[in-house]
Amino acid sequence: MCSGTPSRSDSSFMGPSVDELLQLEVPVRVVLGQRRMTMHEVRGLLPGSVLELGTMVDEDLEITVGHRSLATGQACRLEDRAAVQITSVGDPAARISALAKEEDLDSDD
Repeated sequence: MCSGTPSRSDSSFMGPSVDELLQLEVPVRVVLGQRRMTMHEVRGLLPGSVLELGTMVDEDLEITVGHRSLATGQACRLEDRAAVQITSVGDPAARISALAKEEDLDSDD
């Protein structure tokens, strides 16, 4: 065997293990709602302005990982913090698919 060729037992050659992958931290976002605004409206936003969103107060919120839908849930309160109680979760294949693209996970927008 050549000294420059990684062997099958070389863990860096094999890539991360499933256990290592399961320890990765990923950005999880809860989408409260969206609204389109003209630039004039955006320019007029001031402290105290209220943005009306298209989401009804009791409507399930979308929970995303890497810009991919993972689950839905209801807004709630946990002591003095905002929280989301999960109401439905996508099938396991969809959850794995949501984690599949590394470039989606790295983006914070």
